[in-house]
This record gives sequence, structure tokens and C-alpha cells, in this order.
Amino acid sequence: MPEYTPKESAGLYTASTTHLMKILNGVRIGQLDDRTPCSEWNVRDLIMHCIGGQQFAGGMLTGKPTGIEFGDIATLEPVPDDAAAMSAVYQRTIGARMSGPRPS
Repeated sequence: MPEYTPKESAGLYTASTTHLMKILNGVRIGQLDDRTPCSEWNVRDLIMHCIGGQQFAGGMLTGKPTGIEFGDIATLEPVPDDAAAMSAVYQRTIGARMSGPRPS
């Protein structure tokens, strides 16, 4: 596995979350029950997993446990069953990390 500097890691994080936001912003409510390549999950589950993953990561970075288990389809708060609202929750969740101190 390659090793990255904190600055490189921050850049990769920003690029990946920005790319995912573009995808989430294109999801329509009628697609939430569509299947994904992982047969056990639908689009809604995958979005919830991404939101919970960001919350889980935030807990790891701050040392404040979230109660979310690695790989769960769980979030810290109820998420509206609407594609646009899910995208907004994800953006708010990543915003907390992206607005924090930047590595040098």
C-alpha cells in the first residue's frame, strides 16, 4: 500500500468526496431502490453507508466514538428518504472535515 503525506491524503480525500458528491447529486428518488453491484445493497443502502462512513471517520479522527461499526449501513441521525436530502446530509457530514485544519 502506498504511503502518502498528510497533504497528499487530504487532497485524495477532497477529490474522492467531491467526485461522490457529483454522483449523489445525480441520483433521483426513483433510483433509491435500484440494485447495486453488491446484491445485498440497493442505492439507498449505499448512500446511507457513505454517510455513516463519513460519520465513522469523523469519530476516529476526533477520538469520539460514534457507535457505528465499520461497514455498517447506519448513521448518527435519521436521514430523509429523498435522494436530494441524502446528498445534503452527506455534504454536511463531509463539510465538517473539509473545513477543519489543513495539513501542511
